[in-house]
Amino acid sequence: MLSRRRRERRARAHWARDAAREHARAGLATAPERTLQEIRALVADDPPGVSAQSWYEILAAVFGYGDQELARAVFAVFDRHVSDDSPLKLQRDSMRPWVEADADSPTAPATGRRTVAIMDYGHPGANRASANIGDHIQSIAALGHLVRHRGVRLHGAPDLVALLNALGERTRPELRRDDVDAGLDVITVHRDASMYQPIPQDTWVLCFGWYMHALFELRHGFPLHGNLRPIFVSFHCNKRGLLTPDAIEYLKRHGPVGCRDWTTVYLLLSCGVPAFFSGCVTTTIATVFPDAPAPPPGAPVAYVDMPADEVPAGAPTYAHSDPAVRRRSFVTNVRDALALLETYRTRHSAVVTSRLHCYLPVRAIGVRADFRPKNRSDIRFDGLIDLDDDAFGAIRDGLLRKLEQVHRAILAGWPEAEIYELWRELNAADVASARERLARPARLPPADPAFERRVHRAVERTVTHGAPAEDAVHCAVVLSKGGGRALEALVGALRGRPLHLWVLARPGTGAIERRLASRVTVSRVPVRGLRKVTRLVLADLLPGVDRVVLLRPDAIAGADVAALARLDLGGHAFAAPDRPGVSGFGVIHRAAARLRDRTEAPSELRRTAHARHRFDFDAFGGELLVLDLDRMRRDRFSADALPLVQELGLRELEVLHYLAGPDRATVPPATFTPRPAG
Repeated sequence: MLSRRRRERRARAHWARDAAREHARAGLATAPERTLQEIRALVADDPPGVSAQSWYEILAAVFGYGDQELARAVFAVFDRHVSDDSPLKLQRDSMRPWVEADADSPTAPATGRRTVAIMDYGHPGANRASANIGDHIQSIAALGHLVRHRGVRLHGAPDLVALLNALGERTRPELRRDDVDAGLDVITVHRDASMYQPIPQDTWVLCFGWYMHALFELRHGFPLHGNLRPIFVSFHCNKRGLLTPDAIEYLKRHGPVGCRDWTTVYLLLSCGVPAFFSGCVTTTIATVFPDAPAPPPGAPVAYVDMPADEVPAGAPTYAHSDPAVRRRSFVTNVRDALALLETYRTRHSAVVTSRLHCYLPVRAIGVRADFRPKNRSDIRFDGLIDLDDDAFGAIRDGLLRKLEQVHRAILAGWPEAEIYELWRELNAADVASARERLARPARLPPADPAFERRVHRAVERTVTHGAPAEDAVHCAVVLSKGGGRALEALVGALRGRPLHLWVLARPGTGAIERRLASRVTVSRVPVRGLRKVTRLVLADLLPGVDRVVLLRPDAIAGADVAALARLDLGGHAFAAPDRPGVSGFGVIHRAAARLRDRTEAPSELRRTAHARHRFDFDAFGGELLVLDLDRMRRDRFSADALPLVQELGLRELEVLHYLAGPDRATVPPATFTPRPAG
């Protein structure tokens, strides 16, 4: 018989060979200490048969989790298993400096000068660093606000200083400023993993764009390095994983946060973070684009990241995404981005593009631009699409004015507290305006009276088989075509009689109901014309019922409906089963994205959702609902729900997420049994 230790070693070797990624990640999510201990033992064993790929998956999980000491030990084993001609050589070489680094915001030696950091886009994951030259176009725009101050003497890596000096020489004469005489250190820091780099204390950084590229999908490098002093403009976020409690407090402390789009404004305000709409920093990129000769007569239109069927035959095309961007230095990528923009404005009469960070900057430098995104209702575009010249100029001029003043304060060596106080003063009116905008009531027309007439007709034509007991548990099922067999199986499995079943169906189900009537009392409610809103008008369809258990017959194999009917709703209108880890706002945002060309409607949907609920809450399923119909009638639930379907095209479960959000009770999993898949 094998000893316990030998059995454990064999089990470790087995999962490391066959399911390294799954086991390590699931273990770190559910039992991290035990899993880390297992991995330490695995490193000590280094059992035969465990591939280099498996060791890489374990390394990624440990590094992503944040155990730097163990990551170094795993890397040492991984390194031994990777030959120089291995396909994993790139991952090994990419990971090496990150694994060797100090992960706890190390401090670089002081030089006696203030430091400004510039966002770079490296990442521990070889395939997660930015491949989009549009990020470096944003960097050019951000750097323009620094280099326009011409009295500043720059110190740092020679290639970086040379780049900044070259940009400074390009500054438009009317935007140059000579009111600061100072020495300044410049460095680059990685947007998604700054805490691994040695950074001097009191280093300032302009933060723009996305900060949502997680470290091996396990955690975000946010908040930033402890020595960074961020000024947030053109910030975008829509993922719950980034906004941990620590991240929210970090944004509050360093706010207000200038947001690239209105949805991010609403999201942050709902979390208590002071925020305002700054628009995109690329609208200011002309700072370092002095006037240039017009393109030659007959210059062609450029097509940038456009679908092939939208590009005329023979037209010049460009792509902003290229894996080679990941392997080039920041300086090289910025120079390439600069050359690309010069190409657009000197060789082409216009640009047609699906890329936001092509459209905005080329428009800013005077190129006629046609923005054709795949989906005009994309969450990233709220406030940046369909801009007239005045709106575009207002974004540009606001950023130029505010960032000129805050950069002057930074370069002049103002204390941290005074710089943030200046930032708050500069944006106070815009924050107040954003709060007022968020609080505006929703404006939807009332529901079509036809809905009320259909409900009234359905109630009048309801047919009941048998007399329900006074203590009957009321259970409702929305019956789809062909669902009779599933309904009979459901009724046979339900426990907790006496039971009264409400079948909400189109005409033609009488035979099914008569068969069921031998076991339970049954009412059929004809819902012709109400199929898409049946669950939303259930309180009106069942006027004499105070509480109902709503089941989906194809999703439930058995349930104690009596226990469900007695569920304490805690004052909420309904209970639903949790979908842990699934974003409730994700449900609403996907509904908004379906509206596509109706750009105002999705903007209003997102705005009012964030006004109703703090970001974020767990989504819930609709396979089983316990509804307090009496409460819903008193709240006039259907009057609020139906316009959302009628005007915005929301589906029933999306309406519940929008109206209730986290304001609901939970159906305990133990009270029902989901039907097995297949």
